Amino acid sequence: MRLWLFLHFFGQILWLGAGLGSMVYGIVGKQESGAALAAIARGQVAVHKLLIGPGAFLMILSGVMLSLQMYGSAMSGMAPTVWMMVMQGAGLLGALIVLAFGMPTIARLGRVSPEGQTAALYQAIRKRHVAISIVSGTLGLLALLAASFPLR
Repeated sequence: MRLWLFLHFFGQILWLGAGLGSMVYGIVGKQESGAALAAIARGQVAVHKLLIGPGAFLMILSGVMLSLQMYGSAMSGMAPTVWMMVMQGAGLLGALIVLAFGMPTIARLGRVSPEGQTAALYQAIRKRHVAISIVSGTLGLLALLAASFPLR
């Protein structure tokens, strides 16, 4: 159980920590020129592929394993608290949004040039990715907040 708990915390650091870093990177770079925007997008793609996506996947995997262990243990007679259910639901939904919508959107953003004929498309994809990131990040932070409350 301790290994799964460690992996859960590690996934949380990867997903939410790198997500906040990527957000700052995008906000600061928003006023940059087209060539710099392309470099920023490539950096954000790398952060998503190497940290955010694997972190969200690790959160789902470890969360499911921890839940199965918790409900299958001697304490399974105890009903989960509201906070536990909020943590599980918000975390699962947020991580699935990252994997199903965030990863494909950021990959597409990395393939489109912010200059020339595709500049408008680049901005539209960027706005979509920002919206997806806000929703998934908020759900991740809600799960973290719910996990901070006592189990009883």
